[in-house]
Amino acid sequence: MLKKMALTFAALGAVALVGCGGGDDTTGGGNDDMAMAVFKVQSGTYAVSNLVSVEDSCMQGLTPSNYTTLQVTNDGSGNLSLGDLHTPTGAVPQYNPQAYSQGTGTFSDLYHATTTMTTHVTATTDGTCTYDLTRTNTVTVTANNTLNIDFTQARSNVASACDPVNTSCTSHYTYTVTKQ
Repeated sequence: MLKKMALTFAALGAVALVGCGGGDDTTGGGNDDMAMAVFKVQSGTYAVSNLVSVEDSCMQGLTPSNYTTLQVTNDGSGNLSLGDLHTPTGAVPQYNPQAYSQGTGTFSDLYHATTTMTTHVTATTDGTCTYDLTRTNTVTVTANNTLNIDFTQARSNVASACDPVNTSCTSHYTYTVTKQ
């Protein structure tokens, strides 16, 4: 019996040396046994860079001079929201139901999330220009507080009063955001 216990403790000691933690890392985590780096994503204002227009039939017209920042909200529980919160009441455009302008979603792993926003938009103060709007962002975390985003927007059920874009359309952009 004592021999079995001695062998068990010896085996557990070997596992402890190989398995957890280790290293002299004072930053809080040691990465001696980690196969991949873990990056943080903090809530805040992020600067937009590397903006590329793939398609823009919705005439978003995003450029490095007019699309410079994006709000990023990470609740720390796996939920990611992009953009500002729009509500059904208040200034134009009005979103119903309320939604973050670039959507909300969850992380599928440590590096990837998909955010989606689907809402009905009243785009004019007189209420004549309305449409359904869906935005989807495929997000990849590439470094601390750095995200690569593949953004697609689709408009449908567009009222004829929505000149010059009064038909269904799609816009697609890619860009990088980094916390300021």
